[in-house]
Amino acid sequence: MSDHVIVMTRLPVPGQTKTRLEPLLGPRGCAALHRACLRDLKETLERLACRQPVSIHVCYDGRNPQTLECLVPGGARLCRQRGKSLGTRMQDVLARTGQPGNRMILIGSDSPQIRPEDLVRGFALLEKADLVFGPALDGGYYLVGTRSPAPALLVEPVDRGGAEVLSRTLALAGRQGLSTALLRPLRDLDEPEDLHAFRQEQGRPSPESGPVWTLRELDRLLPKSSGKHRRKDETDDR
Repeated sequence: MSDHVIVMTRLPVPGQTKTRLEPLLGPRGCAALHRACLRDLKETLERLACRQPVSIHVCYDGRNPQTLECLVPGGARLCRQRGKSLGTRMQDVLARTGQPGNRMILIGSDSPQIRPEDLVRGFALLEKADLVFGPALDGGYYLVGTRSPAPALLVEPVDRGGAEVLSRTLALAGRQGLSTALLRPLRDLDEPEDLHAFRQEQGRPSPESGPVWTLRELDRLLPKSSGKHRRKDETDDR
């Protein structure tokens, strides 16, 4: 048996990532924030690899993986996402990664506050549960863990942008006789209001306990002392 962590991410290219934040940060600001999130995840995964044997895979959506240079752990395997929907892309990378009996955890790059302890617990829960989910505060999930082969429910027609995606997925798992377990809830950084709530929740963590790169970038992009949000054109002029 072997353990795998798969990171699903877009490339940190202006205009191609975190576009819902563009009215607040501008395209370049969104790309900079994405790079910071990836740096935090890189450090989390490197600390995980120091604690237990794990294979790390970064599955990207885009055509220029060179933009991920220095943003992924050393030794990570890069692969390009395949499939039209998020569900089919998830199912595809899980199928390409796992061998029968392997434990696999798939995460996105929108929750940089994931800690090594979350991943360790996720793998432990897979000893008894068929599926493990990390609930996102918006009703979705930031993490899914499974044993290979992965269940087909990941490609079922669930509205993955809706507020009930996790509850519907859990109900679907129950109907298919699959057991589930949950990790602690975390916030995805998808909408402008998420950024302000995230800063208040995180405070000033140490590199070992929190997403310092993301918080530093938010302080640069949205300085608290200004009392105002940085305008899109101001961010883009950087």
